Amino acid sequence: MFKTLVMAGLTTFASVCAWGIEDPTRPPADVIVPSEGAVEQRMPVLSSIVYSDQRRLAVINGQVFLEGQRRGGLALVEVMADNVLVQVGSEEQVTLHLGSGQINKELK
Repeated sequence: MFKTLVMAGLTTFASVCAWGIEDPTRPPADVIVPSEGAVEQRMPVLSSIVYSDQRRLAVINGQVFLEGQRRGGLALVEVMADNVLVQVGSEEQVTLHLGSGQINKELK
């Protein structure tokens, strides 16, 4: 009986302590789709640029885009040494800067 009470108490204590701990395997909040099915468009995130005479590409939202490539409503229009020009949807062009977090929007 005593062992059962001790085990129940330790289990309750452990679960209460775990409430404040965030799941390290949970994706970041900006990539989680709301459960109601609402589609929310987020700005693309530029994480890397390859800029040379032979090859120009960028890693945007974790996907590799070659200059001129279109995928899922996002097109990589132009690659420069420290930024890229992308087209979001059919009209909006956005300049993404590498490492600064700055975004310049230009509407056609």
